[in-house]
Amino acid sequence: MKRQELAPAKVNLTLDVGARRPDGYHEVVSVMQSVALYDTVTMESGTGEGISLTCDDAAIPADGSNLAWRAAEVFFRTTGVACDGLHITLEKSIPSQAGLGGGSSDAAAVLRGLRKLYAPELPVEALERMGMELGSDVPYCVRGGTALVQDGTVYDLALCVPAPPDTEMAQTLQTLKELDLGGKDVETQLAAFCSAVSAGELPLAENLTQAQCQSLLAAGLPQSGAVRLTARGTRTAVDGTLAPQLLGGVGAMSAEQWAQKKAQGLAMDESIGQWGLEAAWEDALRGRAGSLKVTVDRSSGGRTETIQSTPQAGDTLHLYLDADLQRTLRSALQQQIETLQATKPEGKGKEACAGAAVVVDVQTGGVLAAVSLPDYDLASWRQNYAALATAQGAPLVNRVLNGQYAPGSAFKPAVAASALAAGIITPQSTVNCGGRYTYYAGYQPRCLQLGHRGAVSMVTALRHSCNIYFYDVGRRLGVDTFSATAQQLGLGVPCGTELPETTGRLTWSTDENYQAGIALMAAIGQGNTSVSPLQLAAYAGALARDGQRPALHFAQSTTDAAGNITWQAQPDVLAQAPGGAAVFAPIREGMAQMAQTLRTLRESPIPLACKTGSPQLAGTLADGTHYTNSVLIGYGPVQQPRFAVAVVIEYGGGGSNAAPVLRAAADWFAAAGMA
Repeated sequence: MKRQELAPAKVNLTLDVGARRPDGYHEVVSVMQSVALYDTVTMESGTGEGISLTCDDAAIPADGSNLAWRAAEVFFRTTGVACDGLHITLEKSIPSQAGLGGGSSDAAAVLRGLRKLYAPELPVEALERMGMELGSDVPYCVRGGTALVQDGTVYDLALCVPAPPDTEMAQTLQTLKELDLGGKDVETQLAAFCSAVSAGELPLAENLTQAQCQSLLAAGLPQSGAVRLTARGTRTAVDGTLAPQLLGGVGAMSAEQWAQKKAQGLAMDESIGQWGLEAAWEDALRGRAGSLKVTVDRSSGGRTETIQSTPQAGDTLHLYLDADLQRTLRSALQQQIETLQATKPEGKGKEACAGAAVVVDVQTGGVLAAVSLPDYDLASWRQNYAALATAQGAPLVNRVLNGQYAPGSAFKPAVAASALAAGIITPQSTVNCGGRYTYYAGYQPRCLQLGHRGAVSMVTALRHSCNIYFYDVGRRLGVDTFSATAQQLGLGVPCGTELPETTGRLTWSTDENYQAGIALMAAIGQGNTSVSPLQLAAYAGALARDGQRPALHFAQSTTDAAGNITWQAQPDVLAQAPGGAAVFAPIREGMAQMAQTLRTLRESPIPLACKTGSPQLAGTLADGTHYTNSVLIGYGPVQQPRFAVAVVIEYGGGGSNAAPVLRAAADWFAAAGMA
């Protein structure tokens, strides 16, 4: 028999972070929506050959690692239905790794199809429980449509000691073993527990599913008082890798922190926001605890409860961060790193290992996406902390805010803006490029680009990233002058966000190591210059706005329990570089022309402008050339900029290697109809 199912793509329309719960987590709510883009999944039963799979996309695995294959395995194992041979055919239309849930939807389609083939009486809820074993999006994809996805509930299991009357501890332990709960050494745990205390609750297991709880209830253990189930909220709808370094986490207070917080009425054992947005918005998110006075009459056993103060919920924090764009950007950056590793030679991107990407709203300054790789899963960071702290690539570091990188040639628009405003050059002024800068007899750096020799104008110099042009202009202008303009545009200065960030530095004539060579290098974004990816995004936004640098915000607003706005981010201009449109129009033209030299950007559905950078690193290859980072800034659409992007890939081998990440952002905006 054959069964065909459509597997629609999904998008996340919203992501709201709500008030903090008693367990230290926040209510998180996302609206998911199925869209009219779908894969076709065909299942043929009775093939007599176990499970097999074919796919028309050669890049997608056709083995047991495929989520659709795994879904079939989970179905047969959970239902007990014997597999008489199943062949799955995937016809892909949903792009892989695009944040559209293609794999999850394929898996859900397999579950639906197998239910119709083998167990039509099976409730849909059973398929959703199966989907939980496969991924957080699969249960939603089983039903599809429009859905509000929010926090789930898990249960913790404890053994009551001593055993209640009319129960036997030995029988309780035997039942727990039969249900595979409590572990094989529960007797050892019990003996150790009883040697320490005479009565209490022995923790046995955490994060029990609804199915496990139902098994316990069927056995009658919670009803008898032999065990205790404690409900606990947990986030099941949101990917823990969404933005872990940015969102941050909560943890127990240190002695120093409690000394500061006890005046606010916090108990010593309470958790507080320790980093990221959790820490930045701690006071607003927390709310206020209530108090209850309990009076017990020893003689009668009577109990009186009096509410002394009513608890007050904390505010809800709304972010500019778009969950779907965040996933899209993360996927694009991760995929590009892996592509460089697999396809590029040594020194040209093969060593790519980490990076960051940022998207900001040019008009509001809202940070729409902020990716730092490698990252980690907020759901498991505590148990994995030791490994994370020593892991290669430093996943705990937020490269968006604290990574420091030379911008390389991405710095050149700042030099051009400074020179135009100072009257050192005009858009029509030219510098002769002969391949070397010969002004200094003892130091003659090269121009590494081809195709532009001879008299080079500013637009041509930006289009082809001519070093000679900017060596000469930067020398004439002076390092202090163009560094000051770079600050006005957002480099080497705070971005205005609510989170702590590393400011970085620019190159100045007062630097201890300053000399002519350093000044020349500074004019092409090297020297002593180091900035963060967030600053590069602010800088790209300022270039798109004719020199107006917007303040950046992760948080958009807060609302109280009644839905009233208690705080609202306001668009703000932190600085204005001189010259306005007269200065920045030709710079923007040069950046637009550069984007046209890169095929992946030339074919974008949204007209883009960009500037790449390939700053040299300390390590050298056998031929004496240097390893380089891949740096790119850009914005779009060209005529009416809506978004600005910054990308850094460590050891990425050249600025153009970051272009696919900018393209992924442009594709997302085009698909969303937002640009």
